[in-house]
Amino acid sequence: MALNSAPLVSVSQPAQPSQQNVIVADSALRKRLFHDHWRAVEIWPESIAGPQALEALQQAPLVRWELQTVQLNETASPTETEENQDEQTSRKTASKTPHREQSLQQLIDLQLLAAEDSLPGWNACIQLAWKQPRVDAQVLATLQKIALNSPRYDAKTGLVETAPAVVVELPEQPQPEWWQRPFTTAAEQLKTVGKQTADESGKQTDDSEKTAAETTSADVKKPTASEPEWQSLSDRFRAAAAEAWCWQLHQLPGDVEQNFAAAGLALSDTDLPDLVRWELQRGIARSVPPRRIPGLSELTRDQQTGRLSDAEQTLLDACITYALHNPVPAGATDASDAIMLDEQNLDPHRLWPTGLWEYRWSDNSDVVVRFGLWLALADDPLAESYLRQALQHIEPAVHAPTLRSLGLLNSDTAREALKVQSQERQGTARAIALLGLARADKATLYAALNDESATVRAAVAKFAAGEQSSRAVSVLRQLVEDDDPAVQQAAVLSVEDWQNDRAFPILAAAFERGAVPTRKLARRELETRFDLVIAALDDDAAQRRQTLQQIAQRFELSADAFQLSLQEAQSQSQQTLSSRDAIPDEIRHAYATALKRWEAAPMGDVARELAEEQLADVLADYPQLFHADLDSLAGDQLAKRVELYARLDIKLCSTVRELKRNDLYQRRRSARQLSTQASEKTLPAWVCRMLAEHLPGEQDVHVCRSLMQAVEHDTTPEARLVAEAALVHAWPDVRIQGCRYVERQRLPQLAPFLLPLLHERNPSVQQAAIQAAGYCRNPLVIDGFPAQASEKAGKTGRACAGLRSLLGAVPSTVEFEVIASLARLGDDQGRTELLKLCYSPLAERRIQAIRLLAELQDSSAVDHLIRLGWTEQDPGVRTAILQGLETLVPAERRPKFPASLDARAQLEQWAEWREQQRPAA
Repeated sequence: MALNSAPLVSVSQPAQPSQQNVIVADSALRKRLFHDHWRAVEIWPESIAGPQALEALQQAPLVRWELQTVQLNETASPTETEENQDEQTSRKTASKTPHREQSLQQLIDLQLLAAEDSLPGWNACIQLAWKQPRVDAQVLATLQKIALNSPRYDAKTGLVETAPAVVVELPEQPQPEWWQRPFTTAAEQLKTVGKQTADESGKQTDDSEKTAAETTSADVKKPTASEPEWQSLSDRFRAAAAEAWCWQLHQLPGDVEQNFAAAGLALSDTDLPDLVRWELQRGIARSVPPRRIPGLSELTRDQQTGRLSDAEQTLLDACITYALHNPVPAGATDASDAIMLDEQNLDPHRLWPTGLWEYRWSDNSDVVVRFGLWLALADDPLAESYLRQALQHIEPAVHAPTLRSLGLLNSDTAREALKVQSQERQGTARAIALLGLARADKATLYAALNDESATVRAAVAKFAAGEQSSRAVSVLRQLVEDDDPAVQQAAVLSVEDWQNDRAFPILAAAFERGAVPTRKLARRELETRFDLVIAALDDDAAQRRQTLQQIAQRFELSADAFQLSLQEAQSQSQQTLSSRDAIPDEIRHAYATALKRWEAAPMGDVARELAEEQLADVLADYPQLFHADLDSLAGDQLAKRVELYARLDIKLCSTVRELKRNDLYQRRRSARQLSTQASEKTLPAWVCRMLAEHLPGEQDVHVCRSLMQAVEHDTTPEARLVAEAALVHAWPDVRIQGCRYVERQRLPQLAPFLLPLLHERNPSVQQAAIQAAGYCRNPLVIDGFPAQASEKAGKTGRACAGLRSLLGAVPSTVEFEVIASLARLGDDQGRTELLKLCYSPLAERRIQAIRLLAELQDSSAVDHLIRLGWTEQDPGVRTAILQGLETLVPAERRPKFPASLDARAQLEQWAEWREQQRPAA
């Protein structure tokens, strides 16, 4: 089909509503909701989402119980208002409305279905409670009936058993102290109301009990096709209703005590299932202090096993929930007084259960994560010290959530700790630390736009999605052209909640210049947003550009928005005009002549001052000239020329010049400024050469550390010169910085500089060199140079020996790092020694070895881990084995088994799976 004869995009025509369509849609919805299959999921966001995701839970909580056929991805906000649906037919208005709004027809179907007293109707009530800010009194009463009673339904028709309803009427004036009553008093009141209702029902109750007894007898006859098959709701169903009910009660205006009175009294019922009781306690905690919730303080720790039970998890979740939804009261304890306080004074407002503080001594990873999160949200004075200690936990799974909790603190010391973590860690941990710092300074995260880790760049994209500013648009447009397709797709998905006119520049850039998977994702987003079909599938860049132009014209998108995507080539050509090749020859000749006059004139001469003025005028129009000039110089000539440009008020040259000052304060300030500038843009080559020349003679450790931070993300030859100078520096701390540079950048060219450090007397330097050797990707560090190949090695040649020579000659803790580095380099002896460590008498050492096997991504280690699991008795090691198997085996190939199985049963499932994978003899 010719391009000039047919449009590339076509707007799909919505089907005209009819009675038949409505019935089909309603029947399909009833069919999807005709079952009792609820499952529990995690209510706290993933750590990689950062502290911002936790703060967003105040308005849009994650749903704990979800129906397996219907997933609630969106929660209505209380501040949402009804929109005029008639105006949505306008194209212009459609381009301004938010993306993925709640479907009006879906809400209507749910409301109609929720009016039915049936199994699908009950499911619809729960779904509706999360999709609407407020529900009517009928839906609220249905949720209460499901949560507090045990109604039955017909498994064939879904209709509810007609039985006398038990109605609990609340007093007109609620008593404020309902949660302060004795636990037995509330139960007696509930029993009294039940007894009155039972007396009124009379003979009907006796008949119902007789029928139930006959049904449960062993010789009962099988019901015929016409007889109903009564089934009781599962505890999971009732827990899901309790969760939705409490969320709606939290949304109600008025007195909190009156709103939650029925839920609070229900907790005193001894026949209430635990799942429902725990869910009520979680939901009430949004508005009521945990200490005042009946039965919550009785959930104490399991001192024998030390594991986190479901009841204890409820206790911690309730405390976290209350701290999240309620600010810290005025007059809270200061951190400066924490050392003099007992446990009673740590809770002056009597908000928390008395046994809560016992959890601070637990080493269980789940407890440490949740307890640390509660401390951070409650702004407890012990929070920072506890979280700092948790960062050293033996379980790596604790580190990421702990960094997220640390990001919730607003103290300067906490931000400084996050800054250190962002510099020392990589990948997910670095991304979480930067997200925590971004709460106070967004520029900190945006400076990591070009970070070497794709995880960090993806985190930048998700953070920018919440900004919706011009800077966020610029950042996301750059990320949709990232080298990693996963980062491109993260940038596309991050704008799914943006206005159409704001999201279009990002989607257009992704559709026009992204990778193939990114283009497909952007195509699908464009079609969904604008209700159209893009005709061409196998298109070229010209067709995609024409398609975008038609979309912009059809939906009246602003020219500026489309210009950002369509005119990329023109902006790049304008940047090219400022390059060295675009400078006219006469300008370069005049610039060179002025430089010669400046060098020939003596200091203080008028000719020298005139030359400086001429140079300043040229640099005002062509500032890149001094970079080209300095890149061609070295040594004393370079230092002399930098002095000239510093006199011309060029900031970078002035900063570099201060490194030569005798004043220590000026040198430290200069080094910090260079490090800050390097975090935003790579330093020029001439600056790195000057740093490499300056570093060997610098005696201040702080200056050296800042200079190394300035090149830590740079792999140019000039940056390697700085690393070489650091590896041979006189100060041990600087040599360690050099080793970390090698470990981070994995440059094989620096392997010869590591060999002497492998035998360093300073243990910290030696260990850093051993770790860096495992990542340098150069087999030279395995055995080193031959002893006779270097005169500097001395008689024994130990200075040139490699990692293998350290086996058996260093302490056990250091020897493990040696084995780990040999294994990372693919050495057979290193892998053999690593397998031996899996049988070490120390459980901690076995865990380290198993995790390293998983890190190496060696599929042949699967059999070894499964065999190891048969004889392993330590629960921590079993957990490490299961985590290693999940890392080595793709998800689609893993055995399927219930998550409730313990570690031993899971290992048996893995063993059976492996036997099935073996080829038949």
